[in-house]
Amino acid sequence: VEETVKLLRLYFSGQRFSYSGYFQSPSNARLRCGNPPKIAVAALNEKMIKLAAKIADMVILNLYPPGMIGEAKKVINETGRKPKLSVMLYAYVLGEGEREFNISRDLIAFYTSSEAYIKLFKRAGFGQEAERAFRGWQERNRDAVRNAITEEMVKTLMAYGDIKTLRERVKAYLDEGVDSVLIAPCPTGDYMENAKLIIESF
Repeated sequence: VEETVKLLRLYFSGQRFSYSGYFQSPSNARLRCGNPPKIAVAALNEKMIKLAAKIADMVILNLYPPGMIGEAKKVINETGRKPKLSVMLYAYVLGEGEREFNISRDLIAFYTSSEAYIKLFKRAGFGQEAERAFRGWQERNRDAVRNAITEEMVKTLMAYGDIKTLRERVKAYLDEGVDSVLIAPCPTGDYMENAKLIIESF
């Protein structure tokens, strides 16, 4: 990631350059670029948040409860830099019935296949649920994975329920000092209906 960001900045400078890196070594390269874009880096746990804060213009967190934003901000502040801080917030606002819960927990279940997210979920207070889900993935037992995800976990990690819930969650992030919230309609379930409601009603 660090090398990629270095290369992007060199390309975005618009100047001709050569670079000898571990992964890429462009020679006599140039990208005509009139207005260099800002660079955002997604980060999850402390080491990556620290790196992102050091090299990027914006740090993007994913599946971070509002109560954990202070923890991330502390890591960022320790770098001495002040990149913008953003959160990607998954939202499913079509109700809280059994079907809606199953759709929402499928999203959280997907992320429990990653050890990095397991660490995040443990820090968020869902250690037992995360461990059970991760074991389910290892055993190729999808039902065990889904059953490990509780409604409390879903409500903590995403905006689940209705538009009012989404508005309240966005406000909670802004109150914690987040610069922007990237609302992502949940990709599982009734995606188009959910996205349409968010766009038209938020």
